[in-house]
Amino acid sequence: MEAFKLHPVAELFPEMTEQQFEILKADIRANGCKESVVLYRGEVIDGRHRLRACRELKIEPQLADLDEDFDPWEFAISKNLCRRHLTTSQRAVIAAELAKLKRGDNQHAQHRQNCRTTSEAAKALNVSERTVRAAKQVADKGSPELQHAVKTGEMSVHRAASIARTTPPADQATAAKQGTDQTDQAFDEDAATDRLYDRLRSELHRWPVDRRHVAAEHVQLILDEYPPAQGGRS
Repeated sequence: MEAFKLHPVAELFPEMTEQQFEILKADIRANGCKESVVLYRGEVIDGRHRLRACRELKIEPQLADLDEDFDPWEFAISKNLCRRHLTTSQRAVIAAELAKLKRGDNQHAQHRQNCRTTSEAAKALNVSERTVRAAKQVADKGSPELQHAVKTGEMSVHRAASIARTTPPADQATAAKQGTDQTDQAFDEDAATDRLYDRLRSELHRWPVDRRHVAAEHVQLILDEYPPAQGGRS
């Protein structure tokens, strides 16, 4: 079977877990590969896991070429957001990477609607600009372990950004492990953080400009009532 390179946009999206891949592989074994692997200029833009499963099962996959009139970045984003259950944090990481990519980085530049601003990337991935900025902080200042925890959906990007800002690099791996142990997967911490931030910002803007520092002091008094949890979530 011919080997194909991955298109850069395909690399933005996290790989399936081994459990997810085995489920896909079992389905292809039982029912065949019903969805084509999509190529753009000879590189895989959609279907890398189907291609891997077919290779391991020694099944010839169906291949399809994306029309050059399509934007490959928009195509891949649409496919993955519709099909995969990505957390807010995972989408923010992808948006941050998308905003970082520049025209002329590779031969696909004329089809990439970049340089995307943070706002445009956030809109494309359906996340807030603030969450994308948090993802950028993790990418710039976070340890590999901290970045991995966010990319795999084990830790919220806002929590990881806080660790990246306040924890020495040598201690971030331990902090990442403790943070993932405390994560409640049923609670969307990033979405809740954005709602809290927007509400606080809205309320602070109701105050006269020369009195907002007083409002901020009141907020701090409220925060002081909720000290950091020791050894678990409060």
